[in-house]
Amino acid sequence: HVESLLTASLSIAADAGTVCEGNPVTLTATPINGGNSPSYLWTLNGVVVGANAPTLLVGSPVDGNAVQCAMTSSKTCVVQNPVASNSVALSVLENLVAAATIQPSVDSTICEGQTVVFTASTSNAGLSPSYAWLLNGQPVGNGAADFTTDALKDQDVVVCYLTSSETCLVENPVLSNSVAVSVEICGGTNEGLTSNSLEVKVSPNPSSGKFLLEISNSSTNFVVKILNTQGQIAFKSLENHTNVPFQQELDFSSLSKGIYFLQIISGTQIRVQKLVLH
Repeated sequence: HVESLLTASLSIAADAGTVCEGNPVTLTATPINGGNSPSYLWTLNGVVVGANAPTLLVGSPVDGNAVQCAMTSSKTCVVQNPVASNSVALSVLENLVAAATIQPSVDSTICEGQTVVFTASTSNAGLSPSYAWLLNGQPVGNGAADFTTDALKDQDVVVCYLTSSETCLVENPVLSNSVAVSVEICGGTNEGLTSNSLEVKVSPNPSSGKFLLEISNSSTNFVVKILNTQGQIAFKSLENHTNVPFQQELDFSSLSKGIYFLQIISGTQIRVQKLVLH
């Protein structure tokens, strides 16, 4: 009995084209003319690994690792024995850290009924992230990167969950910082006003510390704030005056020299003016 010469060959493939850092990958050998009991010799970067089996589990792959396998066929008549497989270079992606930070469009102290837009700034969010906004733990918004509301109440807390579309992440989804708002009732009415445009004048500006604040066309109640260039509140008062226009001398001599921002909130209107303290 004469047997024909056979050509043995072997190919290997990973169960995933790309794996995340720390995740295992399994490679499987597919023989041709391997016979009933072929033997396998796996190598990782040229070093023998694994068992005599048609599969190899790499527990902690490193990007660029080269895996190859040699098969010895159990067939009697083969042209070449053993035969080497193709080489597979493993592709391993680093695990990224996704993050989200939310910021309101106005200072955290607002007037009741004022429209506020919360915007999420993200890192490693991917090309198609999703957002889940929560107001006091309850879902709100429409899944976009911003959330707009005019129904905030005092001490409401807003947070956002970011779900990144990146493949490899340390954690997903991730929770943003929380923003607790302080809401004041500063609406009021003043029947003597014929215009709804809030007008604010400050003089002299620059000043060594004392400014004359003049406000006209305001509702009865309004909030006066002084913020530094980092957005921190250096001065705040809630004014309730029946006489409009309103005038008051503000003494900021105790503040450090520099640039500040005067913020006047009346109803849903906000006016901001730069102050220079020299």
